Amino acid sequence: MNAGHGDLFRSHRPTVTPMCNRPFSSTSTEVDDSVDQVGPRPNRAKWVWLPILLGLLWLVLGSGSAAAQSCSGTLANVNFGSVSAKDGSTVSGSLNISCSGFATPYVRACANIGLPSNSGTWSDRTLPGPSGAVLHWSIYTDATYTKPWTSFSDSNPQPNIVDIPLSSGAGFAVLPYYAKITGNQPAAPGTYTTTFATVDTLITVSGFTSNPPACSTSFTGSGTFPFAVTAKVVSDCQISATTIDFGQVGQITAPVTSNGTITVTCPSTTSYSVSLDAGQGAGANVGARKLTRNGGSETLTYALYTDAARSRPWGDGSAGTSTASGIGTGSAQNLTIYASLMAPASVPPGLYSDTVIATVTY
Repeated sequence: MNAGHGDLFRSHRPTVTPMCNRPFSSTSTEVDDSVDQVGPRPNRAKWVWLPILLGLLWLVLGSGSAAAQSCSGTLANVNFGSVSAKDGSTVSGSLNISCSGFATPYVRACANIGLPSNSGTWSDRTLPGPSGAVLHWSIYTDATYTKPWTSFSDSNPQPNIVDIPLSSGAGFAVLPYYAKITGNQPAAPGTYTTTFATVDTLITVSGFTSNPPACSTSFTGSGTFPFAVTAKVVSDCQISATTIDFGQVGQITAPVTSNGTITVTCPSTTSYSVSLDAGQGAGANVGARKLTRNGGSETLTYALYTDAARSRPWGDGSAGTSTASGIGTGSAQNLTIYASLMAPASVPPGLYSDTVIATVTY
């Protein structure tokens, strides 16, 4: 429309063309001058002036409104804090979105997060850590951890979506997220982190009146929300043990043997040692423990060893005993307890038992 009327106007006064760069009042004055030079045709001069004035107003109002439409976002860094690689961890937070300048009553905002370098795949995100180690994690848009948060770069795009009601063209919304580190990972202790830069985040938007449009690549890119994700894996070892059962025995004339198992799970590269106390029998020590008859005070002497030859008593390192040691892999490691019931022994029949506490130090 502006080009057509400009041509029409120039057919009468070519020197008027630069008027668009002048203040509004100067434009009015210039048109009046041109009319005087063309001749006394006031009706035609007024007809030419009106479309130019409307064209200028449309340019000012139309282009200004489109440029003002925008949505911005902020997301605080995702910090899992200290994490056990065995137990895993969860954390939640939110993306805050603020929009302004829209002429529609609503705007749909689609928040996308990508894949920074060295951060895994859409279905298995990873945090890089020490010496090339990685920690597996995911981020979701729902509290049940079933809807991964991705972007349109994913073959199955799943942006975080919100429809924002607007008042005077502006509105605000909070989009929750739920992040999770799975347990039972062979991750070494240390700090794991990745950064979602501006190129890895994007809010795309589309204003609407009644039915919200589906998020698509045709939406307008509006804002970014860079953030970092950090977790610190700590040396957190777990320990469990089975019961040592010597079974039913008669008169004890020769040593009776049995085995048990201590299971240790420590993060990868974590050094650990396992010690055993003296138990609860009266007069026991780490080298010679005592089984006590239930309901009585009679005892049977037994010993625990770290080796099948039963030559290295397992204790706390005192009184000639040793401890068992190892280096964690992130997976369960079994340590065999070699037990011997000493002979000879002559005691009343009954159930004899003891409780020993195993301690893992790392």
